Parts: sequence; structure tokens; C-alpha cells
Amino acid sequence: MKLISIISLAFIIPCLSLAVFIFLQRKTKVHYVWAVLNVVLALWGLGLYLVGASPNNERALDAWKFAHVCIMFVPPVFYHTIHTFCGLTRRIFLRVNYLQAFLFACFFIFTDLIINNANLVFGSLYYYRATPGYSFT
Repeated sequence: MKLISIISLAFIIPCLSLAVFIFLQRKTKVHYVWAVLNVVLALWGLGLYLVGASPNNERALDAWKFAHVCIMFVPPVFYHTIHTFCGLTRRIFLRVNYLQAFLFACFFIFTDLIINNANLVFGSLYYYRATPGYSFT
């Protein structure tokens, strides 16, 4: 097992454990949104685990895209947690954040405009090759 897979497992387990605990003990909306944040972080960790477990560059590329899609939703969900915790009422910026994450996620999933190849580096890990479009994300 590669080091990135071990590290990602050490990240996934606490995030999922915390998410389950929060879901079971939730009393307010902020608990629910915080639990969703931990689920999104665990999914990102799963993407990194899949990168480490990839036997070829095609599967590694799919795993990198999955990891990037998951990480795209961390900032909006984190902002949503803070938004809910502080009791803010204006939701336009929150909606814009989710829309931006959704649009970039679609670019990652359905096109090769941002990431289009994965190369073997250090003889053990397939790392993605970013295109110039990556700097816009």
C-alpha cells in the first residue's frame, strides 16, 4: 500500500466517525451542515486513496478528477457551516459559491480542459498533468 493511501485512510476514518457522531447527536441545522462538511472531506480522502490504489494512468486520472470534484465543494460547505452558525440571512453569496463549485465540478467531470493526463512519478504514483485551464479553478 502506498503512503498516500495510508495517509488518506488516516484522514477518512476520523472524518466519517465525526460525521456519524454529529448526525446521531444533531440538534440544529449547523450540526447537520457540519456533518456534511466532514462527509465531503472524507470523500476527498477517498479520492486520494483511489489515486494511490490506481494500477494505471486512466484509473488514476479518474481518481484525480473525483478528488478534485470533492475538494471543490469543501469551501462552499465550510462557508455554509459558518453562515448557518452565525445566523446570517443573506443567502446570495452562499448560492454563488455552490454554483461556482458545481460549474467547476462539471468541467472536471465532463471535459479534459483542466486535467487531461496522469503520469507515473517516482516510480509509484500517477500524478495528474494540469492544463493551462487549471489555473482558473
